[in-house]
Amino acid sequence: LKANLYLSRLAYHGQTTSPPLRDYTADRAWESATEAFVVARQIGHKVIILATLAGAMHALMLATHYGKDIAAMALYSPLIRLADGASFILNKPWGKEIASIIIGSDTYKKDLRNAPYDTIEYKKHWYSSYDLSALVELQNSVVHSMNSETFEAVQTPTITFYTPLDDTVDPTAIVSMHERLGVASEHKRIVSVDSDQHVITSTLIYRDADSIATESLNFFKLQLSM
Repeated sequence: LKANLYLSRLAYHGQTTSPPLRDYTADRAWESATEAFVVARQIGHKVIILATLAGAMHALMLATHYGKDIAAMALYSPLIRLADGASFILNKPWGKEIASIIIGSDTYKKDLRNAPYDTIEYKKHWYSSYDLSALVELQNSVVHSMNSETFEAVQTPTITFYTPLDDTVDPTAIVSMHERLGVASEHKRIVSVDSDQHVITSTLIYRDADSIATESLNFFKLQLSM
């Protein structure tokens, strides 16, 4: 593509606060996504967005606001709805307090006992725990932005990757979102990935991640040529 690459993180990601994401808010996350888009627009003629999980949620929101300036998007395991059916509690009155009682802590801890999570490399790149307040803020973003109004407003060519066995985000919600995107069918594609892991863009977790990169690139080349 002969493209510049700008790598950004949502607000407070990658910091070593204790617990991680202690200061994360939905508003600040959206501001950081917007700031990243502004930078990308300044360093290139066209902007292509590649985003995972919550970043993919914000990519969809960016497409509704700045769609004419976004040439294409790739969404990897996008957060449309959390897989845990009890997550709706988080957005209710006393949601954090109730969740804290259920799990017995103000900090959510990921089960790292099973491969590929119980490795030094994994722990170098991903959080193993984070503040429950961050989950409340995340759920707030989902409830107020991941809906038909948002999806139907997206006119940006989009390729979506997901795994039907994802236990972090709801795969049925991802499929439903993709079907409702406002962009014409020839400008959108959804790919089901043969993996039982949520993370599909890193070879540390999914050994065939390079094939996803290749498929994304082929989609971009096709859409930019149309």
